[in-house]
Amino acid sequence: MAATLHDIGKICVPESILAKTEQLTEEEFCEIRKHNIYGYQLLYSQEDPFLKMAALVAKEHHEHIDGSGYIGLTDTEISVPAKIVAVADVFDALVSQRSYKNPWSFDKAFGYICEHRSDYFDKDVVDAFIRAKDKIFAIYQSDAQNNFENKTEGRS
Repeated sequence: MAATLHDIGKICVPESILAKTEQLTEEEFCEIRKHNIYGYQLLYSQEDPFLKMAALVAKEHHEHIDGSGYIGLTDTEISVPAKIVAVADVFDALVSQRSYKNPWSFDKAFGYICEHRSDYFDKDVVDAFIRAKDKIFAIYQSDAQNNFENKTEGRS
C-alpha cells in the first residue's frame, strides 16, 4: 500500500513540467527530481508506521545501488521497500506510454531491469523479479489488452 504513494510528491511539481512532451530543460529536470523529497515531506509521520514507510519509499524510490540516484544513497542506505518499488516503477515506466515516449516491449524492459542488476537495482530484488517473470508477463498482457479495449471502445 505504501508503494501506491511513491509519486505523491508530483502534486508539488508544476503541471506544465509534468505534461511537457519535449525534452525538459535542466531547470525543469531539477524541479521534477524534487518530487521524491516533496513526497517525503508530505507523508512523513513520527506516529504512523505506515506513513513513515510510505515517506521512505517516496524519498528513496529513485535511488540506485551504486549511489547514482537522485539523492546519492547507496545499497545499505536504501530501504528494502524502496528497492522493490524502484524495480516496479522503472519497469512500469518503460512499458507504459508517456507523453514524451512510446512504450518499450516487455522483453526490452525486462532485459533493462536484468542488465542493471547490482548497479541500479538490488540484486535480490531483481532475482525475485526474474522468478516472477511469468506472473509479471500475465499482468502485462492483461493491461495491454485492457488498454487496447479502452482505446477501441465506442468505435464503430
